[in-house]
Amino acid sequence: MNKYSLDKTKLGQLLFSLGEILDKDPFANHQFTKEFFYELAEKVVLDHRPILKQINSINSLKVITKKELYRKVLKGKDYIDSNYLSKIEINTIAKESNLSEYHFFRLFKSVFKISPLQYIISKRLEIAKQLLQNKALKLADIAVITGFSDMQSLSKAFKKQYGTSPSKSILE
Repeated sequence: MNKYSLDKTKLGQLLFSLGEILDKDPFANHQFTKEFFYELAEKVVLDHRPILKQINSINSLKVITKKELYRKVLKGKDYIDSNYLSKIEINTIAKESNLSEYHFFRLFKSVFKISPLQYIISKRLEIAKQLLQNKALKLADIAVITGFSDMQSLSKAFKKQYGTSPSKSILE
C-alpha cells in the first residue's frame, strides 16, 4: 500500500540524480563513499519522519494497530485522489477503506489534520485554479468539470480557500 512518487521524496530525488550520473557513463568505475551512504540513510529517515508522525497521531495502544489503521486511511485517501472529480460520498470511501463511516472520518481528520470533505474540496479547487488560467473556459464549465454542483458553490469555496473570487483570480 505504501506508494511514493519518487520525484516527491528526498530519497527519490537522490536516486534520480544517481541514475543520471550512471546513465552518463555506465561503464565507469563509480566509487561510493561513506558520505554517500550516510546521505542515503538520512534521506530515508527524512522521508519517513512525516509518515511516522501521522501514524503516531492515531489513537491506539498497539503500534501494529496504528499501522493497520494508517494503511486503511491511506487506502481511502488513494480512493479520493482517484475519484475526487466525481460525486463521491464519505460512506463509499469508508467502505473502500474497510472502516465505518464514523471511524474513517475520525481517522482521516486525525492523520491529515483536515476532514475528508475539506480534502476533496481542496483537491477540486486546485484543479479549478489551474483551469481558470485557461480563459476559454467559462466558470460554469469549470464548476462542472471540478465536481461542484454549480458556479455559486465553486465561487463560495474558492473565495473561502483563496480569499478572492474566481473571476478576480482570472484577472490576477
